[in-house]
Amino acid sequence: MKMSSKRNKLFFVGLPIALVIAFSIHVYLHSAYNYDLFGNFIIASYLFNFGFVLLEVRLLNLRRMKEGANLGNVYLSMSMLKFLVFFAVFLPLFKLDGVQDRFEYFGFFVPYAICLVAGTAFLIHILKQSD
Repeated sequence: MKMSSKRNKLFFVGLPIALVIAFSIHVYLHSAYNYDLFGNFIIASYLFNFGFVLLEVRLLNLRRMKEGANLGNVYLSMSMLKFLVFFAVFLPLFKLDGVQDRFEYFGFFVPYAICLVAGTAFLIHILKQSD
């Protein structure tokens, strides 16, 4: 199947729009609370989560074309890998200043949640198409 379906286009247009809106609100809240506008690696967090969900979708699309592809295992493996990267890379960065606050937490998990919902919706779409 080609990646040109209406649903796929919605994914590739809707996800960046959702992330830009969330990022704008995020930066606004940082400003409202006199917090460093781009502190807590929020740019890296948004880019990582966006890039990772694109990689995830690409792998799911490649795997669905193979006979007997177990897309659920691919999806769960990618989710686990994302958490490992969080614990190996982002968490140590957040702990550098010795203080963990809600800005650091939301700096990673807001884009994570948006991309998680988008990736899950995409997987459900692929699974429905294969029926």
